[in-house]
Amino acid sequence: MYEKTGKTFERKQVTNKWDSMKKEWKLYDRLMRLETGIGGTRSFIDASPEWWDEKIKV
Repeated sequence: MYEKTGKTFERKQVTNKWDSMKKEWKLYDRLMRLETGIGGTRSFIDASPEWWDEKIKV
C-alpha cells in the first residue's frame, strides 16, 4: 500500500496509473518528435482539424 496526503492506494492502482501515463507520454513524444506541420507548446498541440482526423484514423 502507498499513502499520500491521507489517501491509501493499492499497488495495482499505482501500476495502472503509471501504465496509462506511460502510454500517453509515448504518444505525445512520438507526435512531437516525428510529425511535421504541427505547432504549439510542450503542453498543447496546435494542428488543423484535418490533421487530427487523419491521426485518429491511424
